[in-house]
Amino acid sequence: MAFCKAIEDRYGNTRQRESERPLNKVDGSLPADGRIIYDRGGWAFWMLYRLMGREASLAAHREYLETYRDNQDHPLIEEYLAVMRRHAPDTAAFDAYVKQWFYGTVVPQYLIEESDVVKTRDGWEVRAKLRNTGTGRADVEIAAERGERFPKKRTKDNEWRDARAIVTLGAGESASVTISCGFEPKQLVVDPDVHVLMLERNKAQVTLHAAAGARSRA
Repeated sequence: MAFCKAIEDRYGNTRQRESERPLNKVDGSLPADGRIIYDRGGWAFWMLYRLMGREASLAAHREYLETYRDNQDHPLIEEYLAVMRRHAPDTAAFDAYVKQWFYGTVVPQYLIEESDVVKTRDGWEVRAKLRNTGTGRADVEIAAERGERFPKKRTKDNEWRDARAIVTLGAGESASVTISCGFEPKQLVVDPDVHVLMLERNKAQVTLHAAAGARSRA
């Protein structure tokens, strides 16, 4: 997760949006191509692996290696994707993903526009509005959390708990989200497991405040 955040941050800080080319068009001739190849490219392949699943992805890579490792010509990225597609569990989802991330230059950016915390009879409820102010369409998790997820030392006071929901947003779209929690949440985090490449991740979270029995707008 830390590694993904690091290359995501480097890519976001160095990309040249007006001249950025899709992965299948990058040839190393432009100054920003290196970051696209290694940072955006690394993310694109990682997300494709997760989309396909471990077994399907490994089977596709075995076929790819068997087909091209003794080939005198160098396969193009389109040929690689053709092999992967044959093993995709959902070819429609595969095609939609490849169109955005390999043949396009989309990058989502998420903004929590509203966030309320309500004390309920059975616990707590977070109500939020999330908008994709960037580009592309992706499924993204949003988590209500408390405590420390990776503390140096685990204690009763820093116990980590979370409750989640999944939202699908295209460019400019927003959606309301409700998350029920069996604990009092302290923050709301978009993509807590770092599964979706995005811009300005540090802004895709808010601190939550609530008083028992009352609603508090964050």
